Amino acid sequence: MKGSVQIIAVLCGESFNVTQPISSRSGAPGDATLPAAQTGPLTTRTSDTAGVITLGAGHGRQVNDLVDLYFGANGVQYGAKISAVDATTITFSLGAGTVLPIATTPINVGLQVPISLRCDGTTMQALVANSARVSHLDFQNAANASLNFNGSPGLLLQPNSPYLWLGQGTPPLPAAVDHVCASCGDPLGSALIKIAAPWGPAA
Repeated sequence: MKGSVQIIAVLCGESFNVTQPISSRSGAPGDATLPAAQTGPLTTRTSDTAGVITLGAGHGRQVNDLVDLYFGANGVQYGAKISAVDATTITFSLGAGTVLPIATTPINVGLQVPISLRCDGTTMQALVANSARVSHLDFQNAANASLNFNGSPGLLLQPNSPYLWLGQGTPPLPAAVDHVCASCGDPLGSALIKIAAPWGPAA
């Protein structure tokens, strides 16, 4: 499987047009439209990973939904599980990542969407990901366990600021990937996310 990454830039009066070929045995593409986040205050802070958020009437969230919680500049608590709902609130726990802020802090609640992305992280030749809005990606194995990403809890994408790893140094993922749980952290609209992961040395 052959592909390429082209980088075009004009910086400090200098123009750059570079194409890097990528060869691999196989490839894992993935894309999805992520629903817009919902926003509301952290009404109750039970612990660093549990609490209640008031989203307002018609929020549509259900028990057992998995959500990512966005707050502050770059705070993300991902994989929180909703344990109870009523007409205006959700109760959640079991998230990972950034500890929750103080009560009353505004929280953007993004519903996790699973995206199939079966690849071998140890033989990855490149990884490219981009989202139209702020988004979080939680790479998981077949047992739904989160994988470290460059030693960090997942990948936070800023709007239209693509992540590029083009084979230099250690691959960002340490093991086989089965899927990605992605969410949009922007309440202003949905986000189209695209991922490509060529893997395996070319035959």
